Amino acid sequence: MCLSSSLRLNWEEKLMPTDTLDTLTRIRRVRHEISNEFGNDPRRLVAHYIELQNEGAAQVSPTKVQQVRRRAGTKKVNKA
Repeated sequence: MCLSSSLRLNWEEKLMPTDTLDTLTRIRRVRHEISNEFGNDPRRLVAHYIELQNEGAAQVSPTKVQQVRRRAGTKKVNKA
């Protein structure tokens, strides 16, 4: 563990409830595992997230998208 990590943990231990600290620790561990899975390459990781986003968008019905846009007050943006 690097010095900045240990300082952060000391600060967090003093100010955060234990359950919050445990949650943050688990989130950080998973994020590190995901990053390692993609060779710690941010471009590969972002490409993976974009792919997941596109897969998720394909599963959403057009009617649902229209409802969300209406609530948000946005219109469809045409890609050039």
